[in-house]
Amino acid sequence: MDTNMQESVPILVSYLNSLADINPSWSCQNDAHQKYHSNTFSNLLGHEYSTTKNLEIQRSNNIEKPLFHEISNPTAHGSLKIEYSPTFGRYLVASRDIDAGDVVFREKPLVLAPKAGTGPTCLRCLKFLEDAWEVVTGVELPCARQLARVVGILLTNARSSPDWDSETARTCLSLKCSTCCTPLRTLLLLKNNPAAAEVVAALQSNKEVRRKLQIGHYIEEHVVGTLQKRLNLDVKSDVVHHICGVFDTNAFEVSVDDSRRGRALFPLGAIMNHSCLPNTQHWFRDGVLIVRAVTDIAAGESITNTYTPMLLGTRGRAAHLAATKLFRCACKRCLDPTELGSHVSSVLCRSCSRSDRSFVVPPDGALKDWQCLECQNRMPDVAVETMMRAANSTRSRVPLHDLEALRVTSDHLRMMLGKRHYITLEVRYALMNAIMRQPLRDIKDDDLDIAVEISGDLLEIASIIDPGFSRFRGLVLLARIRASTEKLKRSCDNAPLCNGTSHKSELGRVMQEDEEEEEDKELTEMDDATPRQKAQMLLREAAECEFILQYDPKMEEALATTNQLRSFLNDS
Repeated sequence: MDTNMQESVPILVSYLNSLADINPSWSCQNDAHQKYHSNTFSNLLGHEYSTTKNLEIQRSNNIEKPLFHEISNPTAHGSLKIEYSPTFGRYLVASRDIDAGDVVFREKPLVLAPKAGTGPTCLRCLKFLEDAWEVVTGVELPCARQLARVVGILLTNARSSPDWDSETARTCLSLKCSTCCTPLRTLLLLKNNPAAAEVVAALQSNKEVRRKLQIGHYIEEHVVGTLQKRLNLDVKSDVVHHICGVFDTNAFEVSVDDSRRGRALFPLGAIMNHSCLPNTQHWFRDGVLIVRAVTDIAAGESITNTYTPMLLGTRGRAAHLAATKLFRCACKRCLDPTELGSHVSSVLCRSCSRSDRSFVVPPDGALKDWQCLECQNRMPDVAVETMMRAANSTRSRVPLHDLEALRVTSDHLRMMLGKRHYITLEVRYALMNAIMRQPLRDIKDDDLDIAVEISGDLLEIASIIDPGFSRFRGLVLLARIRASTEKLKRSCDNAPLCNGTSHKSELGRVMQEDEEEEEDKELTEMDDATPRQKAQMLLREAAECEFILQYDPKMEEALATTNQLRSFLNDS
């Protein structure tokens, strides 16, 4: 590890202390605000496109006050402290016990920009601009006007090119603009705010390793070259490589809604250790990163985040981490060929009679045979990899909104890999979402059954590889509750009981039952429960769902589902 990483710990601790204003449990002294005034083109550009002008997206580099308060004797605050080790570098540690569901910390982005390579995006609200090229050639639209002004220098030369009207030329220029936006914005921040420059310099970039890789050559040609030659900026190649490395290593993908996405740099969030079984998850809401504990975290325990998708097998996660973060994970999930008994990387054994529960598990190294845990049958690694590439290709071609195609592909992959394999799980998750995306009244009874079945399987897997109050669990619970409530409603509508009343009338009395008595009852599985027990289980699941998704855009849907269920139960 670079020895400078240990030396930079005080800088990051000072930054940690500066976050007291958005973390109510912390306290920190307040220094006088400093003002910065400049009329240079670069600084005016930075001010013009500061996302603090948009109430929905906020950045920390507001030029009306310093990035953070200078503290002479930095100390840890609240629930956190920063420690250093030669193995992990700088990392966050809980300084007290943290309960599952507690907010660990909040943080505003140091830099916020469109994702590299996403094409024309508004620099103010992050909206993707479908008609951007009409705008930059003369048509005025509010969002796209921002993009047109920023890339004006590039466009001056591009429009004179004989192939300017070709779609390929415009696409290449669009990608170059979005790729250069992040380093350009960061350079403006560093110039205007020395304190921010110290924090960015303290973050890990792996620039020396990356310079030797293909990504390093790309940055030198397309980012450094563009900034120096096209924009005539006096910037050092080493600084640009560091900035790009910091973002590729540390940045978070953030979304304001389905049409506005970007990536942001959160220095405190960046030093959370990685784990494929993280004890926190994060949300980006109202311009602030909110990090919550999904499981109980003991004092002295590392605060962890995951850098990889949860529904991804061990080899896929390892390849992602090696390519983007330049390290290898050694968590207990990665070291277990069965992935803690979830078998999301295992494939079905075709030789066993118990084919639905007989798994051929991956070896502990590449090019070794896979082996069935039941019959000891072996499969060559190359054969399994070929099968998985074919499965991945099939999955990638399926439109996520095509219900019938998802249904056929799901059945195919279940026969090919098994229903627990991560590729099958991805398609089944998409199938469940496609079913529940329809108006409830339009969903067929069989599809409701499928949605409930898939949600049960996904919750079982999540309890192993994504335990606690995770967002994935919340989203699957929401789908399960909506589907189960609709099934219950249909089964109870106008269904007479022996005494001439209806099931709906009987269910209406659920809310009046003695709560203490109900707490002592051992509820059966949903399929075997009475209507009253089903309603009780759904309400409990709804309460958990709301607790998990309280910072999520899906919270409104969760509340509406609970209200619908309560209204149905009380409608006697």
